[in-house]
Amino acid sequence: MLTNITITAKKGKVDELKALLVKLVKPTTLEHGCLHYQILQSSTEHTHFQIFETWATAEDLAAHKKSAHFLAFTAKSSELVVK
Repeated sequence: MLTNITITAKKGKVDELKALLVKLVKPTTLEHGCLHYQILQSSTEHTHFQIFETWATAEDLAAHKKSAHFLAFTAKSSELVVK
C-alpha cells in the first residue's frame, strides 16, 4: 500500500514542523509492515513537505496511525500546518 501525503507548514513554523517530521522516521521504519518511509522538503516551496510511505498491508498502515509516535505528531502538528 503506497501513500503520498502533502503537508504545508504555516508561515514561521517550517523548522518546527520539519523537526517533528524527522522524529517520525526512525520509529516508523521500525514498525511491522513498513517497507519505505521518506520525507522530502520542496526545494522551491520550503513550506511544502511530502511523505512517501509503502506499507505491506492496509492493516499495517492502520496500526501506524494508532502508534504513539504518530499520535504525538498529529497532536503537535495541528498548530503547525495549514489545514
